[in-house]
Amino acid sequence: MLVTAGLRAPALGTGSLWGDEGYTVRPPPGTDWDIPAAMPFSTYSLHYHLLQGWMYHAGGSEYAVRFPSFLAGVALTAATFVVGRRIGGGAVGAAAALLAAVSPALIYHAQTARSYALAAALMAVHVYALLRVWDEPRRMRWWTLAVAALFAASTAHLWTLTALPATLLVLALSSWRARRWVPLGVATLGLALGLWPWASRSLVSTLEGYAVRGGEVYAPATFAGVVRDGLLLADYTHFRAVEGDAVALAAGLALVVGGATLACRFGPRVGLVVALALLPLATSYLVHLRAPYFAGRYVIFLCPSLYALAAGGLAHRRPALAVLLAVPWLLVLASVVPRAVQQAFPTNVERLDLLAEELRVRGRPGDVLISNSGYRQTNLDYYLQEVDLPVEVLPLEGIVREDVRRRVGTLADRYDRLWVVFFSAPPDNPTHEIERRLSAAFARVSRHAYGTTSLSLYVRASDEASCLPGEPVLFGDGLALVACSRSSDLSAQPGESVVVRLGWRLRRSGDFGLSLRLVDERGQVWAQEDARPRNGTVSTLEWSTTEDLVEARGLTVPWGTPPGRYRLELVAYDAATGAGLGVRDQGRPGPAPSWTVGTVSVEPADAPPPLDLLPLQRQLRRTMGAVELLGGSWSARVTAGQEVALDLFWRAVGRVAPADAVEVRLVDGRGRAWGVGRGPLIGDEGPSWEAGEVRRQQARLRVRPGTPPGEYRLQVEAIAPSATDEARVDLGRVVVESRPRSYAAPESQHPVGASFEEGIELLGYDLLGAREGDSSAVRPQPGDAVEVELHWRASESLGEEGVETSYTVFVQVIDAAGRLVAQHDGLPAGGAAPTTTWAPGEVVRDRHALALPPDLPAGRYALIAGLYDASTLRRLRTATADHVVLGYLAVGGPAQGLSGSGAAALDRPDEGAYHPIKPRSEVLHAAGQLSAAR
Repeated sequence: MLVTAGLRAPALGTGSLWGDEGYTVRPPPGTDWDIPAAMPFSTYSLHYHLLQGWMYHAGGSEYAVRFPSFLAGVALTAATFVVGRRIGGGAVGAAAALLAAVSPALIYHAQTARSYALAAALMAVHVYALLRVWDEPRRMRWWTLAVAALFAASTAHLWTLTALPATLLVLALSSWRARRWVPLGVATLGLALGLWPWASRSLVSTLEGYAVRGGEVYAPATFAGVVRDGLLLADYTHFRAVEGDAVALAAGLALVVGGATLACRFGPRVGLVVALALLPLATSYLVHLRAPYFAGRYVIFLCPSLYALAAGGLAHRRPALAVLLAVPWLLVLASVVPRAVQQAFPTNVERLDLLAEELRVRGRPGDVLISNSGYRQTNLDYYLQEVDLPVEVLPLEGIVREDVRRRVGTLADRYDRLWVVFFSAPPDNPTHEIERRLSAAFARVSRHAYGTTSLSLYVRASDEASCLPGEPVLFGDGLALVACSRSSDLSAQPGESVVVRLGWRLRRSGDFGLSLRLVDERGQVWAQEDARPRNGTVSTLEWSTTEDLVEARGLTVPWGTPPGRYRLELVAYDAATGAGLGVRDQGRPGPAPSWTVGTVSVEPADAPPPLDLLPLQRQLRRTMGAVELLGGSWSARVTAGQEVALDLFWRAVGRVAPADAVEVRLVDGRGRAWGVGRGPLIGDEGPSWEAGEVRRQQARLRVRPGTPPGEYRLQVEAIAPSATDEARVDLGRVVVESRPRSYAAPESQHPVGASFEEGIELLGYDLLGAREGDSSAVRPQPGDAVEVELHWRASESLGEEGVETSYTVFVQVIDAAGRLVAQHDGLPAGGAAPTTTWAPGEVVRDRHALALPPDLPAGRYALIAGLYDASTLRRLRTATADHVVLGYLAVGGPAQGLSGSGAAALDRPDEGAYHPIKPRSEVLHAAGQLSAAR
C-alpha cells in the first residue's frame, strides 16, 4: 500500500486539469457532459456527484479534485489483493497487488479527476462478491453485493456493462450448482430494474456518440488490438509500439502459465475468473463493431482479475517450481516498472494555471483572448475565472480558412493587443491562419509554452516616429532596411512590450532571419526575439528583389530587468548558419554587428511579479543581507574553458548600496575554486532599489581550461558591508566535461609559424586532397570546393585562465582587386574546440571548406586566414597585420596550385599585382559580415 500511495501521490497537484478533467469538474451547459441536466440518466453521475460533494469541502485545486481518484486507486490495489488471495492464496494476492501498485495505467488514472479508478475499484468488489457467490451460493448478502457493485460501477462508467454477460453466467452457474433459482431471478430482476431506466436513454445515445466520434477520428480497432489492450493491463498508449508488443507478449505468457497453474490446483473457480476477465473483452469488441471508438482505458476494470491470473504461477505447491512458473510474472513486472516511475514523476506537464496567471498580471482592459480549441477551452475557462478578458474561440476542427481570416480580421480591426492560445495544433490546422493574418500589422512580442499549450501576445505597431536616419541601412549584401517607425515614447516596465514597424528590401536571394534585442551599456542582452520575417510566417526565399515587405517586430521587457537605459538593436543573420550579416550605413566607417533602432527607458515595475512566473530552475528563498535570493537558472553541464551562464533573481528586503556585489564560484569537494565570476547587484550607476522590488542579475563564470572533469558545486556569495555570515548559498551541482586533446605538433604540408595576439599560434596548414609535399596536385576548378586544415597551437606562456575570448576563424579567397571570392568562418574544429577551452601547448586541427563560384575566372587568388571576435568583429593581429596570407591559389587552366606561404608571399617581386589587403577596401567575412580589411 505504501508503494501504491508513493507512486500516485506526488503528481496529484502537478499539471493543470486536462480535457476530460475540465469537463468532469466544470461541465459546459447544454452538452452531453452536462450531468446535472442529464441526471439521473448520466453515464458518469456517481463520480460527478461524489466529486462535487468533495469539492464543496476540500476546494477546487488540482490536488483536491484528483484526491478522490487517488483514494479509489489505493482501494483498487487493496481490492486486487483480496481478489488474488481469494483465487490462489496469499502469495498470488500479494503478487497481483504489486502489479496493481506499479501499473502505469492504474497510476495514471489514480492521478486524474476521472471516473476510471472508481469504476475499477467497484468492479474489483463486484468480482470478489461473485467469487463468494460461487463458494457460498446460499448467502444472499454476496448476491446483493455483486448486484449493487455492478450497478454502482455502471453509473461510474458505462463500459463496465460489458461485464454483464460474464456476471449473468457466473450467477447462473452458481444457482445451478446450489439448485436454487430464486436468487438468480431476484438478482436478474434487480439488475433490470436498476439499469433499465437510465440505460435505455444513456446507453443508446452514448453508443451513437461513440460511433460518430470513432468514425471521424479513430480507425476501427481489431479484435487482436482489443485483446492486446487488455493484456497490457488496460492501456497500450503508455508504451511505445515495440515495447508495448513485448509487454503484451510477456503478459500473455504470464496469463497462460498462471491460469494453467491455478486451474490445476483450484479447478472450476479459476474458469470463472477467466470468464470474468476474457468475456468482457469479447463483449467490448462486439460493442466496438457498433461504435468504432474504443480506448484501452475502458477495460481498466479487468485489472484485478488479469493480475491475479498473471501471478498464478506462485500458487504451485512446490516452492522451487512456483518460482520458475513466476518468471513470466517477473518479466511483466520488470517491463512496467520504468514506465511506472515516469508516470509517477512526470516532467513535461501542462500548466494552464500559470498561463492564466500571466493573463491576469499582464492583461489590460481592451485586450482579447483568441483560442483555437473549443473542446479544451473548458479547461482554460476553469482557470480564467479571475481574468476579465473577452474570449473568441476558433475550434480546432470544422472551420475553414476563409472563416478564420474573416473572424481574425474583424478582431484585428477592433483590438490593439491580442492574446492567442494554441492547444497542440497539428501543422495542417487551419487556425494557423491566426498568425498569418496578424503578421503584417502586429508583432509577436512574447510566446511562452506551458506544457503543450502556448500563449502568445500580439501588439499593433505604431507609426508615430521614424527611426531611420535617411538612407537605407544595409545588412551585408542580403537585406536593406528601407523603413522604420516606432512609438514616440520608448519606455516600458518589466512585463510590457516595445514594438517597431520595419520595411525590408531583398538585395540577394537567401534565407535570412531577424533578431530584435534589448542590450545594456555592457553589451549584455536582456531580451531577444528571433524569427524569420512576419513572426516567422514568411521566408526570404519567397521574396522578390523588386518588392518591399513591411512587418511588425517587438519584444517584452523580461521580469526583473533593472531600471535604466537600454539599446534596442536589430540584427540580421543567415538562418541556416546563424552567422550575422553585419551592418553598414552612411554614418559608419565600417561594419558593425547590429543596428540601433533607439533607446528604451526601462522603468521600475509598479508591482513585483508572481514568483511562479519567473524562469527559475531552482527556487531558494535565502536572505543574504539586504537582499533575498529567490532562485535562478544555469547550465548544468559545461566543457572546461567555457562559461557557466547564470540568471539570478533577487528581491530587496532592505537598502541595497551601489557597492554591493555578488560573487559566484565553481568549487570542488575540497573547496578549491576552479572558476570565479563577480558583478554588481544594481550596476555602477543603478537607480535606487526599493524594498520588495525584484531584479534579475546576469552572471558569468568561466571554468578554467585545465579543470579536471567531474562534479562541482556552484556557490553564490553576497559581497557587501551589509552581508551576514550566512551570505553564501550553494546553488547546485555542475558537471564539467572534457574533450580529447592533442599536444603533438603535426607535420604540416605548408608551415606558417605565425603568432597572433592572446598567445595563439598558426603552425601551418594542409590542403586536403593534395599529396604530401606536392601542392601542385591541387588544381581546383570553378565550382569546386577547396578544403583547408589549419593547425593551431595555444602558447605555452598562457596562464591557467587561458584564452578568455571565444574567437571565430576565417579563411578567405581574395582576388587581385581585393574582392572576396570565397570564404568559410566558424569556431575551431567545427565548434568542438572553442579558443576558450585551449590549454597551454594544445594543438587543434581546424578544417574549413571554401566553395569557389562556378563562374570564377581562371587565375591566381590569395588565400588568407585569421581570427576575430564575433561580438565586435575585431580581428586578432600578428606583428604586422590582422591576417596571415597562406599563399596563392591557382584556379583553372594549367596553373600550378598553391605557391608561397606565410606573409613573405606578399613581398615577392613577381607577385606585385596581388595585394588583396588594401587600406581602402572592405572584404566580406564571417558568413556575410562586413569587416574592414586593412
